[in-house]
Amino acid sequence: IEVGELDVCQEAFSPQDLISDIYSLMKIRVEEKNLRLAIEFDDSVPKTVISDKTRLRQILVNLVSNAIKFTNKGEIKLKTRVIHDLFPVIEFTITDTGIGMNARTMNRIFDPFVRGDNAFAPGAGLGLAITRRLVELLKGEIEVKSEEGRGTTFKVAVPIGLTGCNLGSSVEETVWKQRYANAALKPKQDGFVYRILVVDDHNDIRKMIQYLLRDAGAETDGVESGEKALEVIRQAELENRPYDVIILDIHLSGISGYAVASKLRQLNYRGAIIAVTAAAMRYEEEKCLAAGCDYYITKPIDEENLIGLIGRACSAKDFRKEAKPEAAKKNAQVLIVEDHRDSAESIARLLRIKGYSVETAYSGKAALEKCVTIRPEIILLDLTLPDMDGSEVLTGIRRELPDAFVAVLSGRSRSELVRQVHEEAFNAYFEKPPDLALLSETLADFTRSQGGG
Repeated sequence: IEVGELDVCQEAFSPQDLISDIYSLMKIRVEEKNLRLAIEFDDSVPKTVISDKTRLRQILVNLVSNAIKFTNKGEIKLKTRVIHDLFPVIEFTITDTGIGMNARTMNRIFDPFVRGDNAFAPGAGLGLAITRRLVELLKGEIEVKSEEGRGTTFKVAVPIGLTGCNLGSSVEETVWKQRYANAALKPKQDGFVYRILVVDDHNDIRKMIQYLLRDAGAETDGVESGEKALEVIRQAELENRPYDVIILDIHLSGISGYAVASKLRQLNYRGAIIAVTAAAMRYEEEKCLAAGCDYYITKPIDEENLIGLIGRACSAKDFRKEAKPEAAKKNAQVLIVEDHRDSAESIARLLRIKGYSVETAYSGKAALEKCVTIRPEIILLDLTLPDMDGSEVLTGIRRELPDAFVAVLSGRSRSELVRQVHEEAFNAYFEKPPDLALLSETLADFTRSQGGG
Protein backbone atom coordinates (compact mmCIF):
# COMPACT_ATOMS: atom_id res chain seq x y z
CA ILE A 1 0.00 0.00 0.00
CA GLU A 2 2.70 2.49 1.00
CA VAL A 3 4.69 2.17 -2.23
CA GLY A 4 1.63 2.04 -4.48
CA GLU A 5 2.12 -1.56 -5.55
CA LEU A 6 -1.37 -2.77 -4.60
CA ASP A 7 -3.38 -3.31 -7.78
CA VAL A 8 -7.12 -2.95 -8.29
CA CYS A 9 -8.79 -5.72 -10.29
CA GLN A 10 -12.14 -4.67 -11.78
CA GLU A 11 -14.38 -7.68 -12.31
CA ALA A 12 -18.01 -8.61 -12.45
CA PHE A 13 -19.21 -10.41 -9.31
CA SER A 14 -22.35 -11.11 -7.32
CA PRO A 15 -22.83 -8.93 -4.19
CA GLN A 16 -25.02 -11.76 -2.86
CA ASP A 17 -22.07 -14.17 -3.04
CA LEU A 18 -19.79 -11.63 -1.37
CA ILE A 19 -22.13 -11.08 1.59
CA SER A 20 -22.86 -14.79 1.90
CA ASP A 21 -19.12 -15.41 2.05
CA ILE A 22 -18.69 -12.81 4.80
CA TYR A 23 -21.59 -14.29 6.78
CA SER A 24 -20.16 -17.83 6.58
CA LEU A 25 -16.70 -16.64 7.58
CA MET A 26 -17.91 -14.67 10.62
CA LYS A 27 -20.76 -16.87 11.82
CA ILE A 28 -18.69 -19.06 14.16
CA ARG A 29 -17.01 -16.07 15.84
CA VAL A 30 -20.39 -14.40 16.35
CA GLU A 31 -21.92 -17.54 17.87
CA GLU A 32 -18.91 -18.02 20.17
CA LYS A 33 -19.75 -14.66 21.78
CA ASN A 34 -23.50 -15.39 21.76
CA LEU A 35 -24.10 -12.48 19.38
CA ARG A 36 -26.24 -12.18 16.27
CA LEU A 37 -25.03 -11.25 12.80
CA ALA A 38 -27.93 -9.69 10.90
CA ILE A 39 -27.80 -9.24 7.13
CA GLU A 40 -29.95 -6.70 5.32
CA PHE A 41 -29.90 -6.84 1.56
CA ASP A 42 -31.73 -4.01 -0.20
CA ASP A 43 -33.78 -4.67 -3.33
CA SER A 44 -31.74 -1.98 -5.07
CA VAL A 45 -28.73 -4.32 -5.31
CA PRO A 46 -28.40 -5.90 -8.77
CA LYS A 47 -27.25 -9.45 -9.46
CA THR A 48 -23.81 -8.31 -10.55
CA VAL A 49 -21.67 -5.23 -10.15
CA ILE A 50 -18.17 -4.30 -11.27
CA SER A 51 -15.50 -3.55 -8.68
CA ASP A 52 -12.63 -5.28 -6.89
CA LYS A 53 -14.32 -8.10 -5.00
CA THR A 54 -11.13 -9.09 -3.15
CA ARG A 55 -10.53 -5.59 -1.77
CA LEU A 56 -14.19 -5.19 -0.79
CA ARG A 57 -14.01 -8.52 0.99
CA GLN A 58 -10.92 -7.37 2.91
CA ILE A 59 -12.68 -4.15 3.90
CA LEU A 60 -15.80 -5.93 5.15
CA VAL A 61 -13.85 -8.64 6.97
CA ASN A 62 -11.86 -5.96 8.83
CA LEU A 63 -14.94 -3.96 9.80
CA VAL A 64 -17.11 -6.92 10.83
CA SER A 65 -14.20 -8.47 12.77
CA ASN A 66 -13.70 -5.18 14.59
CA ALA A 67 -17.40 -5.00 15.44
CA ILE A 68 -17.33 -8.54 16.86
CA LYS A 69 -14.17 -7.81 18.84
CA PHE A 70 -15.68 -4.81 20.64
CA THR A 71 -19.25 -6.13 21.09
CA ASN A 72 -20.09 -8.29 24.09
CA LYS A 73 -23.87 -8.45 23.75
CA GLY A 74 -26.48 -7.66 21.12
CA GLU A 75 -25.85 -7.82 17.40
CA ILE A 76 -23.78 -6.74 14.43
CA LYS A 77 -25.75 -5.67 11.39
CA LEU A 78 -24.39 -5.57 7.83
CA LYS A 79 -26.60 -3.71 5.39
CA THR A 80 -25.96 -3.52 1.64
CA ARG A 81 -27.58 -1.19 -0.84
CA VAL A 82 -26.81 0.42 -4.20
CA ILE A 83 -27.38 4.14 -4.75
CA HIS A 84 -28.26 4.77 -8.39
CA ASP A 85 -27.00 8.30 -8.95
CA LEU A 86 -24.99 9.87 -11.74
CA PHE A 87 -22.27 7.38 -10.73
CA PRO A 88 -23.69 4.26 -9.04
CA VAL A 89 -22.29 3.44 -5.61
CA ILE A 90 -22.47 0.31 -3.48
CA GLU A 91 -22.85 1.15 0.20
CA PHE A 92 -22.11 -1.13 3.14
CA THR A 93 -23.21 -0.15 6.65
CA ILE A 94 -21.80 -2.08 9.63
CA THR A 95 -23.54 -1.31 12.92
CA ASP A 96 -22.77 -2.88 16.28
CA THR A 97 -24.09 -2.60 19.86
CA GLY A 98 -20.59 -2.65 21.35
CA ILE A 99 -18.57 -0.43 23.65
CA GLY A 100 -18.52 2.52 21.25
CA MET A 101 -15.96 5.34 21.16
CA ASN A 102 -15.61 8.86 22.46
CA ALA A 103 -14.88 11.84 20.20
CA ARG A 104 -11.16 11.78 20.93
CA THR A 105 -10.83 8.17 19.81
CA MET A 106 -12.93 8.71 16.68
CA ASN A 107 -10.60 11.49 15.55
CA ARG A 108 -7.64 9.09 15.64
CA ILE A 109 -9.23 5.73 14.84
CA PHE A 110 -7.91 5.53 11.25
CA ASP A 111 -4.34 6.39 12.28
CA PRO A 112 -1.82 3.53 12.21
CA PHE A 113 -1.10 1.75 15.52
CA VAL A 114 -4.10 3.31 17.28
CA ARG A 115 -6.32 0.93 19.24
CA GLY A 116 -8.65 3.40 20.88
CA ASP A 117 -8.66 3.80 24.63
CA ASN A 118 -8.65 0.05 25.25
CA ALA A 119 -5.02 -0.77 25.96
CA PHE A 120 -5.87 -4.47 26.11
CA ALA A 121 -7.41 -4.61 22.64
CA PRO A 122 -5.71 -7.34 20.57
CA GLY A 123 -3.89 -6.52 17.34
CA ALA A 124 -1.40 -3.92 16.20
CA GLY A 125 -3.93 -1.18 15.52
CA LEU A 126 -3.46 -1.38 11.74
CA GLY A 127 -6.83 -2.86 10.74
CA LEU A 128 -8.77 0.38 10.33
CA ALA A 129 -5.78 2.23 8.88
CA ILE A 130 -5.49 -0.43 6.17
CA THR A 131 -9.26 -0.44 5.68
CA ARG A 132 -9.28 3.29 4.97
CA ARG A 133 -6.41 2.94 2.49
CA LEU A 134 -8.24 0.13 0.69
CA VAL A 135 -11.40 2.25 0.48
CA GLU A 136 -9.39 5.14 -0.94
CA LEU A 137 -7.75 2.76 -3.43
CA LEU A 138 -11.25 1.98 -4.72
CA LYS A 139 -12.04 5.73 -4.96
CA GLY A 140 -14.56 5.34 -2.15
CA GLU A 141 -15.31 6.94 1.20
CA ILE A 142 -15.53 5.62 4.76
CA GLU A 143 -17.10 7.33 7.74
CA VAL A 144 -17.74 6.40 11.36
CA LYS A 145 -20.33 7.40 13.95
CA SER A 146 -20.14 6.23 17.52
CA GLU A 147 -21.28 6.93 21.05
CA GLU A 148 -19.43 5.61 24.04
CA GLY A 149 -21.32 2.68 25.54
CA ARG A 150 -23.91 2.75 22.72
CA GLY A 151 -22.17 1.14 19.76
CA THR A 152 -20.54 2.14 16.47
CA THR A 153 -21.55 2.47 12.82
CA PHE A 154 -19.13 2.35 9.89
CA LYS A 155 -20.35 3.29 6.43
CA VAL A 156 -18.36 2.47 3.28
CA ALA A 157 -19.40 3.78 -0.15
CA VAL A 158 -17.52 2.63 -3.26
CA PRO A 159 -18.21 3.52 -6.91
CA ILE A 160 -19.19 0.52 -9.05
CA GLY A 161 -19.91 -0.35 -12.62
CA LEU A 162 -23.18 -1.97 -13.63
CA THR A 163 -22.92 -4.97 -15.93
CA GLY A 164 -25.86 -3.99 -18.10
CA CYS A 165 -24.26 -0.61 -18.88
CA ASN A 166 -20.54 -1.29 -18.86
CA LEU A 167 -19.79 -4.86 -19.84
CA GLY A 168 -21.65 -5.39 -23.07
CA SER A 169 -20.63 -8.82 -24.28
CA SER A 170 -17.40 -8.96 -22.27
CA VAL A 171 -15.89 -12.17 -20.98
CA GLU A 172 -17.05 -11.48 -17.41
CA GLU A 173 -20.67 -11.08 -18.42
CA THR A 174 -20.56 -14.16 -20.63
CA VAL A 175 -19.17 -16.25 -17.78
CA TRP A 176 -21.82 -14.94 -15.41
CA LYS A 177 -24.62 -15.68 -17.86
CA GLN A 178 -23.33 -19.21 -18.37
CA ARG A 179 -23.12 -19.80 -14.64
CA TYR A 180 -26.67 -18.74 -13.98
CA ALA A 181 -28.22 -19.77 -17.30
CA ASN A 182 -30.19 -22.50 -15.50
CA ALA A 183 -30.68 -20.56 -12.26
CA ALA A 184 -34.30 -19.83 -13.09
CA LEU A 185 -37.46 -21.78 -12.41
CA LYS A 186 -39.68 -22.56 -15.35
CA PRO A 187 -43.44 -22.18 -14.77
CA LYS A 188 -45.41 -25.25 -13.79
CA GLN A 189 -47.24 -27.28 -16.41
CA ASP A 190 -50.43 -25.35 -15.60
CA GLY A 191 -48.61 -22.07 -16.29
CA PHE A 192 -48.44 -20.91 -12.67
CA VAL A 193 -45.20 -20.18 -10.85
CA TYR A 194 -43.99 -22.43 -8.05
CA ARG A 195 -44.92 -21.52 -4.49
CA ILE A 196 -42.07 -22.00 -2.01
CA LEU A 197 -42.00 -21.63 1.77
CA VAL A 198 -38.67 -20.77 3.42
CA VAL A 199 -38.37 -21.87 7.06
CA ASP A 200 -35.35 -20.45 8.90
CA ASP A 201 -35.04 -18.81 12.32
CA HIS A 202 -32.28 -16.49 11.07
CA ASN A 203 -34.12 -13.52 9.62
CA ASP A 204 -31.22 -12.49 7.40
CA ILE A 205 -30.71 -15.92 5.83
CA ARG A 206 -34.45 -16.38 5.32
CA LYS A 207 -34.79 -13.07 3.52
CA MET A 208 -31.74 -13.69 1.37
CA ILE A 209 -33.07 -17.10 0.24
CA GLN A 210 -36.44 -15.50 -0.53
CA TYR A 211 -34.69 -12.80 -2.52
CA LEU A 212 -32.87 -15.43 -4.61
CA LEU A 213 -36.05 -17.43 -5.18
CA ARG A 214 -38.13 -14.41 -6.22
CA ASP A 215 -35.34 -13.42 -8.57
CA ALA A 216 -35.52 -16.92 -10.10
CA GLY A 217 -39.26 -16.56 -10.73
CA ALA A 218 -40.88 -18.20 -7.71
CA GLU A 219 -43.55 -16.96 -5.31
CA THR A 220 -42.20 -17.18 -1.76
CA ASP A 221 -43.25 -16.85 1.86
CA GLY A 222 -41.01 -17.08 4.90
CA VAL A 223 -41.53 -18.13 8.53
CA GLU A 224 -39.14 -18.24 11.48
CA SER A 225 -40.18 -21.44 13.30
CA GLY A 226 -41.30 -25.01 12.81
CA GLU A 227 -44.56 -24.35 14.64
CA LYS A 228 -45.38 -21.44 12.34
CA ALA A 229 -44.41 -23.49 9.29
CA LEU A 230 -46.88 -26.26 10.13
CA GLU A 231 -49.62 -23.69 10.69
CA VAL A 232 -48.94 -21.86 7.42
CA ILE A 233 -48.69 -25.08 5.39
CA ARG A 234 -52.00 -26.40 6.79
CA GLN A 235 -53.70 -23.10 5.95
CA ALA A 236 -52.29 -23.15 2.42
CA GLU A 237 -53.67 -26.67 1.93
CA LEU A 238 -57.11 -25.60 3.18
CA GLU A 239 -57.11 -22.67 0.73
CA ASN A 240 -56.11 -25.05 -2.09
CA ARG A 241 -52.89 -23.09 -2.61
CA PRO A 242 -50.36 -25.64 -1.38
CA TYR A 243 -46.63 -24.98 -1.37
CA ASP A 244 -44.74 -26.89 -4.03
CA VAL A 245 -41.47 -26.84 -2.09
CA ILE A 246 -40.43 -26.29 1.53
CA ILE A 247 -36.88 -24.97 2.12
CA LEU A 248 -36.36 -26.16 5.70
CA ASP A 249 -33.55 -25.27 8.08
CA ILE A 250 -32.94 -28.43 10.08
CA HIS A 251 -31.55 -26.78 13.21
CA LEU A 252 -34.48 -24.57 14.15
CA SER A 253 -34.98 -23.31 17.67
CA GLY A 254 -38.07 -24.89 19.19
CA ILE A 255 -39.37 -27.81 17.14
CA SER A 256 -36.53 -29.05 14.92
CA GLY A 257 -36.56 -29.25 11.15
CA TYR A 258 -36.41 -33.06 11.43
CA ALA A 259 -39.64 -33.03 13.44
CA VAL A 260 -41.30 -30.64 10.99
CA ALA A 261 -40.42 -32.84 8.00
CA SER A 262 -41.60 -35.98 9.76
CA LYS A 263 -44.89 -34.34 10.80
CA LEU A 264 -45.51 -33.04 7.27
CA ARG A 265 -45.11 -36.53 5.83
CA GLN A 266 -47.45 -37.92 8.47
CA LEU A 267 -49.97 -35.30 7.33
CA ASN A 268 -49.47 -36.58 3.76
CA TYR A 269 -47.76 -33.44 2.47
CA ARG A 270 -46.83 -34.38 -1.11
CA GLY A 271 -44.58 -31.47 -1.99
CA ALA A 272 -40.80 -31.51 -1.99
CA ILE A 273 -38.80 -30.76 1.17
CA ILE A 274 -35.23 -29.49 0.83
CA ALA A 275 -33.23 -29.60 4.06
CA VAL A 276 -30.73 -26.83 4.80
CA THR A 277 -28.00 -27.21 7.39
CA ALA A 278 -24.57 -25.84 8.23
CA ALA A 279 -23.22 -29.36 8.79
CA ALA A 280 -21.79 -31.37 5.88
CA MET A 281 -21.69 -34.74 7.64
CA ARG A 282 -23.05 -37.90 6.08
CA TYR A 283 -25.12 -38.75 9.14
CA GLU A 284 -26.91 -35.39 8.74
CA GLU A 285 -27.95 -36.32 5.21
CA GLU A 286 -29.21 -39.71 6.35
CA LYS A 287 -31.21 -38.13 9.18
CA CYS A 288 -32.73 -35.62 6.75
CA LEU A 289 -33.78 -38.34 4.30
CA ALA A 290 -35.11 -40.54 7.09
CA ALA A 291 -37.20 -37.64 8.43
CA GLY A 292 -38.88 -37.20 5.05
CA CYS A 293 -36.75 -34.65 3.19
CA ASP A 294 -36.15 -35.21 -0.52
CA TYR A 295 -32.89 -33.29 -0.85
CA TYR A 296 -30.14 -31.83 1.29
CA ILE A 297 -28.05 -28.65 0.87
CA THR A 298 -25.43 -27.05 3.11
CA LYS A 299 -24.77 -23.46 4.08
CA PRO A 300 -23.52 -21.16 2.68
CA ILE A 301 -26.13 -21.69 0.00
CA ASP A 302 -25.02 -21.58 -3.62
CA GLU A 303 -27.76 -20.02 -5.75
CA GLU A 304 -27.18 -22.22 -8.78
CA ASN A 305 -27.19 -25.40 -6.68
CA LEU A 306 -30.34 -24.37 -4.83
CA ILE A 307 -32.27 -23.49 -7.98
CA GLY A 308 -31.12 -26.71 -9.61
CA LEU A 309 -32.35 -28.74 -6.63
CA ILE A 310 -35.71 -26.98 -6.68
CA GLY A 311 -36.04 -27.65 -10.41
CA ARG A 312 -35.42 -31.36 -9.90
CA ALA A 313 -37.70 -31.48 -6.87
CA CYS A 314 -40.53 -29.77 -8.74
CA SER A 315 -40.13 -32.07 -11.74
CA ALA A 316 -40.32 -35.09 -9.48
CA LYS A 317 -43.35 -33.61 -7.73
CA ASP A 318 -45.17 -33.04 -11.03
CA PHE A 319 -44.41 -36.65 -11.97
CA ARG A 320 -45.86 -37.88 -8.69
CA LYS A 321 -49.03 -35.85 -9.26
CA GLU A 322 -49.49 -37.44 -12.69
CA ALA A 323 -48.86 -40.97 -11.40
CA LYS A 324 -51.80 -43.24 -10.72
CA PRO A 325 -52.90 -42.95 -7.09
CA GLU A 326 -52.89 -46.72 -6.62
CA ALA A 327 -49.24 -47.01 -7.67
CA ALA A 328 -47.84 -46.43 -4.19
CA LYS A 329 -50.05 -49.17 -2.78
CA LYS A 330 -48.20 -51.74 -4.91
CA ASN A 331 -44.91 -51.13 -3.12
CA ALA A 332 -43.52 -54.20 -1.48
CA GLN A 333 -43.65 -55.41 2.11
CA VAL A 334 -40.25 -54.82 3.73
CA LEU A 335 -38.68 -56.53 6.73
CA ILE A 336 -35.72 -54.80 8.39
CA VAL A 337 -33.56 -57.16 10.45
CA GLU A 338 -31.21 -55.03 12.59
CA ASP A 339 -30.41 -55.27 16.29
CA HIS A 340 -29.51 -51.56 16.49
CA ARG A 341 -32.97 -50.11 17.02
CA ASP A 342 -32.15 -46.49 16.08
CA SER A 343 -30.64 -47.58 12.76
CA ALA A 344 -33.62 -49.82 12.05
CA GLU A 345 -36.07 -47.03 12.81
CA SER A 346 -34.21 -44.51 10.61
CA ILE A 347 -34.43 -46.85 7.62
CA ALA A 348 -38.03 -47.74 8.44
CA ARG A 349 -39.11 -44.07 8.54
CA LEU A 350 -37.57 -43.41 5.14
CA LEU A 351 -39.20 -46.43 3.51
CA ARG A 352 -42.62 -45.72 5.02
CA ILE A 353 -42.42 -42.20 3.57
CA LYS A 354 -41.71 -43.79 0.18
CA GLY A 355 -44.91 -45.84 0.49
CA TYR A 356 -43.62 -49.22 1.68
CA SER A 357 -45.17 -51.36 4.40
CA VAL A 358 -42.37 -51.94 6.89
CA GLU A 359 -41.83 -54.35 9.77
CA THR A 360 -38.73 -54.64 11.97
CA ALA A 361 -37.04 -57.55 13.72
CA TYR A 362 -34.18 -57.16 16.21
CA SER A 363 -32.97 -60.77 16.31
CA GLY A 364 -32.46 -63.72 13.97
CA LYS A 365 -35.23 -65.75 15.60
CA ALA A 366 -37.75 -62.90 15.28
CA ALA A 367 -36.72 -62.38 11.66
CA LEU A 368 -37.36 -66.01 10.68
CA GLU A 369 -40.72 -65.95 12.47
CA LYS A 370 -41.80 -62.82 10.57
CA CYS A 371 -40.69 -64.36 7.28
CA VAL A 372 -43.30 -67.04 7.92
CA THR A 373 -46.10 -64.72 9.12
CA ILE A 374 -45.84 -61.63 6.91
CA ARG A 375 -43.84 -63.14 3.99
CA PRO A 376 -41.96 -59.95 3.02
CA GLU A 377 -40.88 -59.37 -0.57
CA ILE A 378 -37.85 -57.32 0.52
CA ILE A 379 -35.55 -58.08 3.46
CA LEU A 380 -32.78 -55.81 4.74
CA LEU A 381 -30.53 -58.05 6.79
CA ASP A 382 -27.78 -57.13 9.24
CA LEU A 383 -25.55 -60.20 9.52
CA THR A 384 -24.31 -59.31 13.01
CA LEU A 385 -27.19 -60.37 15.24
CA PRO A 386 -27.16 -61.16 18.98
CA ASP A 387 -28.69 -64.65 18.91
CA MET A 388 -27.82 -66.28 15.57
CA ASP A 389 -25.05 -66.29 13.01
CA GLY A 390 -25.96 -64.08 10.03
CA SER A 391 -25.27 -66.79 7.45
CA GLU A 392 -27.62 -69.12 9.32
CA VAL A 393 -30.39 -66.48 9.23
CA LEU A 394 -29.79 -65.91 5.53
CA THR A 395 -30.04 -69.66 4.84
CA GLY A 396 -33.33 -69.81 6.75
CA ILE A 397 -34.72 -66.84 4.82
CA ARG A 398 -33.83 -68.41 1.47
CA ARG A 399 -35.41 -71.72 2.52
CA GLU A 400 -38.69 -69.97 3.39
CA LEU A 401 -38.65 -67.17 0.74
CA PRO A 402 -36.49 -68.23 -2.22
CA ASP A 403 -37.68 -65.34 -4.42
CA ALA A 404 -37.40 -62.51 -1.88
CA PHE A 405 -35.08 -59.58 -2.54
CA VAL A 406 -32.43 -59.71 0.19
CA ALA A 407 -30.11 -56.75 0.77
CA VAL A 408 -27.30 -57.43 3.22
CA LEU A 409 -26.16 -54.70 5.61
CA SER A 410 -22.64 -55.28 6.85
CA GLY A 411 -19.61 -53.58 8.31
CA ARG A 412 -17.41 -55.94 6.32
CA SER A 413 -16.23 -55.44 2.76
CA ARG A 414 -18.10 -57.31 0.05
CA SER A 415 -15.13 -59.65 -0.55
CA GLU A 416 -15.02 -60.57 3.15
CA LEU A 417 -18.76 -61.16 3.12
CA VAL A 418 -18.59 -63.51 0.13
CA ARG A 419 -16.09 -65.67 2.04
CA GLN A 420 -18.77 -66.11 4.74
CA VAL A 421 -21.88 -66.63 2.59
CA HIS A 422 -22.53 -67.46 -1.05
CA GLU A 423 -22.89 -64.39 -3.26
CA GLU A 424 -26.01 -65.93 -4.84
CA ALA A 425 -27.70 -65.85 -1.42
CA PHE A 426 -28.23 -62.07 -1.49
CA ASN A 427 -29.27 -59.55 -4.15
CA ALA A 428 -27.61 -56.38 -2.92
CA TYR A 429 -24.93 -55.32 -0.48
CA PHE A 430 -24.69 -52.09 1.57
CA GLU A 431 -21.80 -51.17 3.82
CA LYS A 432 -22.93 -49.88 7.22
CA PRO A 433 -24.12 -47.25 7.77
CA PRO A 434 -26.00 -47.59 4.48
CA ASP A 435 -26.41 -44.72 2.04
CA LEU A 436 -30.16 -44.23 2.49
CA ALA A 437 -30.65 -42.45 -0.83
CA LEU A 438 -28.97 -45.31 -2.72
CA LEU A 439 -30.87 -47.88 -0.66
CA SER A 440 -34.19 -46.23 -1.50
CA GLU A 441 -33.29 -46.05 -5.18
CA THR A 442 -32.24 -49.72 -5.26
CA LEU A 443 -35.51 -50.86 -3.69
CA ALA A 444 -37.52 -48.64 -6.03
CA ASP A 445 -35.80 -50.25 -9.03
CA PHE A 446 -36.67 -53.72 -7.69
CA THR A 447 -40.29 -52.71 -7.03
CA ARG A 448 -40.68 -51.32 -10.55
CA SER A 449 -39.17 -54.47 -12.04
CA GLN A 450 -41.86 -56.47 -10.22
CA GLY A 451 -44.63 -54.28 -11.67
CA GLY A 452 -45.07 -52.23 -8.50
CA GLY A 453 -45.21 -48.48 -7.83
